[in-house]
Amino acid sequence: MKNHAIEHELTEQAKAAAGIMDVLREREMDDDAELVDGTVEGETGLFEAIDAALLEIDACDVIAEGCKVVVASLTARQSRAKARRDKVRAAIEQAFVISGINEKIVRPTNTLSLTKRKPDLVIDDESLIPADYYEMVPRLDKKKLREAVDSIHAVPGCHMNNGSVSLTIRRK
Repeated sequence: MKNHAIEHELTEQAKAAAGIMDVLREREMDDDAELVDGTVEGETGLFEAIDAALLEIDACDVIAEGCKVVVASLTARQSRAKARRDKVRAAIEQAFVISGINEKIVRPTNTLSLTKRKPDLVIDDESLIPADYYEMVPRLDKKKLREAVDSIHAVPGCHMNNGSVSLTIRRK
């Protein structure tokens, strides 16, 4: 089944199951879990649609894991290529310095030259640097704030939402 077909089938079967649940509620029979399961399973294809959707989730997980492996491989390859590029660049720079070339060199595809840069800051030991050179960044303690809102319900500037539902899928 195609992705959109699975989603459509689930929606259609869920609507059918909702209709059955309405009938059972009208007859005040909706508190019998075994009756509800049996009726929904016998009158709709909801459980089969759910099974198909679970297979699709598994297939997506397999694809995602495969992509993760490919991405890791390509990332490693990218790192090796960048490291090689930096070594070759450093070798050209070293050749310029050793040979004493100070003017630009024009080649068929590139123009090369050495440029003197400003000295860069190197931190040897952060603990020895005076506090005047540190930024004090206030950081919101969300755990403490959540506890306060849960207990007193009156912290200006925030509130708790109503929460949401979340589907749990356990593999046996």
